Amino acid sequence: MILITSILVLLSIFILKISLSKKYFAIFLNFVFMKQKTFEKGGKKVILLGMIHVANERFYQKLKNDFSNFKGLTLNEGVKDSQGLLTTKASYQFISKVVGLSMQTKDLFPNQVSGDIDVSELDDESIQKMNKLGKIINNIEKLISGEVQIKQALDGKKVLDENFKKQLLQFRNQRLIGKIKENITNDKDILIPWGAAHLPEIEDFLKDQGY
Repeated sequence: MILITSILVLLSIFILKISLSKKYFAIFLNFVFMKQKTFEKGGKKVILLGMIHVANERFYQKLKNDFSNFKGLTLNEGVKDSQGLLTTKASYQFISKVVGLSMQTKDLFPNQVSGDIDVSELDDESIQKMNKLGKIINNIEKLISGEVQIKQALDGKKVLDENFKKQLLQFRNQRLIGKIKENITNDKDILIPWGAAHLPEIEDFLKDQGY
């Protein structure tokens, strides 16, 4: 019995390693795993850190402690809205409350500058869909209580189509890559704590640069 249990544990670890080999996020059993990778060239480090917007408070506290003495530059994730184009801003507050977790705060990492886009750079259709997506997220509490039907929340339209996902993922990734290029020649290390879906493309860029 002990041997079988040990084999299962080792097999589980092996499967988890495979799941995380090319990803920065994995769900295994009842656990969520985020991955951190460090790329180095000529003494300069670029750290890719997979993030999630809702998690256990201990996860965020550990990150804050781990990077409290980080002297480099943090390229922060977060779409800005300088012109107030988002009429409905998404909030994960209710979701975090329902699942008993915490929201990611803005003060986790030192020396932050934006590596992200502004809403005004998106096309009109994508802005409309961001507002629709914000409405859906903010209506989750009403969906659960039955006050709002799913069809009403979605407004009968497919929000996350390929063009929208391209705008939110690839366009933002290209902006982040541009910010990396701007700062890659100075002597400061770079920390990139972004959502896990963004980071494989950023990893490919770093490898192409010889990191």
